[in-house]
Amino acid sequence: MSGLWDDLVVGEGVRPSYDELAALVAAQAVELARARDEITALRAEVAALKRRLGKNSDNSSMPPSSDRFGKPAPSHCAAKPDVNRASSPARP
Repeated sequence: MSGLWDDLVVGEGVRPSYDELAALVAAQAVELARARDEITALRAEVAALKRRLGKNSDNSSMPPSSDRFGKPAPSHCAAKPDVNRASSPARP
């Protein structure tokens, strides 16, 4: 099996032994399994957060005051600037 492993060099021109390569593969397999478990858990968390984000007072038992994002407030509820306030004389 020459050719494929010829360029694999560790340190100063020393090739790893079969046992070192086997240990490296085993360590990588453990790390890969841990990463897969973490990905699975994170996907479940994202799905739960997406479900929570999709809830509002229309599709849950939450009161309308708990709606943070979504429909904007009606225009009659928007604060109107008081134009005359700035030009009013100061009160004693």
